[in-house]
Amino acid sequence: LIDAISSTDLPVVVVVDDLDDLERLRPVAFTELAELLTSPSDRGRSRSLIASARTARVCAAYREPWTSLRATRRGIVLSPGEPGSSEVFGTPLDLYRDHGHPHRPGRGVVQVGPDVTPVQVYRDVGPPRGPRDA
Repeated sequence: LIDAISSTDLPVVVVVDDLDDLERLRPVAFTELAELLTSPSDRGRSRSLIASARTARVCAAYREPWTSLRATRRGIVLSPGEPGSSEVFGTPLDLYRDHGHPHRPGRGVVQVGPDVTPVQVYRDVGPPRGPRDA
């Protein structure tokens, strides 16, 4: 992956689910990826990272790529009532907590700069319907 990103003349977007797990389980790969994505491209092409991680890890991190991700102030914070959620992008989220259903899956906020919008990103639709259910 590192070689492919380094050698391309195209813009690159890397999507990593559980970036904090990559950091814990493959620290060398994590560091190489972080350095590559947060340093300027010598080919002048943009490089972007979209990542998910546990709130506690994002809040406790003071190195790349965590600092760059937080500095954008753009993203989704799930479970805004969870301790540390307000620290992800530096915006108080107490107003957006669902006090009636604090642990409902998918409750969150989308933040773009100073603007915060409550969202529901998960909906249980039940098991898939098979041919016999039609």
